[in-house]
Amino acid sequence: MTDLHPVPPELLLAHERWTARDRPAQPAPHWFPHRWTARLPEHADFIDTLPNPISREAVTSQFVDAGDSDEAALRAFLAAMIWGHGRNGYGAYRTAAVLAASDHAGEWLSEALQTTRAAGGPAGFEYLAKHRLKGLGVAFATKYLYFCVTPESKVTPAPILDRIVRHWLATHTDWQPRLDWRIADYQRYCDLVVHWSDQLTEPAGTVEYLMFASGLGTASQWTDSREHATRPPLNSNADANAVLAALDEAADAFEALTEDVTPEDAEDFERGLRALKRIVVARSHCGPQTN
Repeated sequence: MTDLHPVPPELLLAHERWTARDRPAQPAPHWFPHRWTARLPEHADFIDTLPNPISREAVTSQFVDAGDSDEAALRAFLAAMIWGHGRNGYGAYRTAAVLAASDHAGEWLSEALQTTRAAGGPAGFEYLAKHRLKGLGVAFATKYLYFCVTPESKVTPAPILDRIVRHWLATHTDWQPRLDWRIADYQRYCDLVVHWSDQLTEPAGTVEYLMFASGLGTASQWTDSREHATRPPLNSNADANAVLAALDEAADAFEALTEDVTPEDAEDFERGLRALKRIVVARSHCGPQTN
């Protein structure tokens, strides 16, 4: 692409603060093993081996041998989904539904991994765009593809592209990639992240994490303590995070309510939960509301 944006000032600042704090790792999310083993009993033995909380590094280790077989790729996919969903009460249900919807899940995940390792993130994304696993969206597909690229690989990386990073890009670059499997958009996003990683001399995954943390509002933990005395009270992102966490707790409570929840009920609940989260995220970026 020819219209590469320079590193936005907000990303430079986030990087400066992050390095000043000795480059803290992304917090490892806790998860609910019993939900995953209940939904995916055929993989219970593997799920029981995963650490809790689970870090990016822990998931990366699951991808070392992921290219050995379709089953190995599927196990690696599960690790990535558990990490990506974290405490979400519906993560196990959604992942089980993705795998149950296709007889080719293991095969296609394995092929996507091999394609990504051989030709880079955009190529792996294109493969999954053409071999769609029902229920697997761009955000979680790229969470899988991200781990498919080995640290020593020379191919184009596969940075994660979710709604938080997408909104950050829209805010700070005036460009908003689509999340509906637009291959050109993901290629452009990869080009942009690689360009910025070269400028910052950081891995592409670090650039994505800095955007994610900034967009989520958690990057404030990297500021110098002296700044807090002059900064205004917590912004709307912090308030929104509290509401989003409460919604996740509601999802946990719903799934624990009864073992007789039908797939239709679960889909209705998840649809409503997504709508509520969209409202919260949208309002968090609108500033204080007046009547």
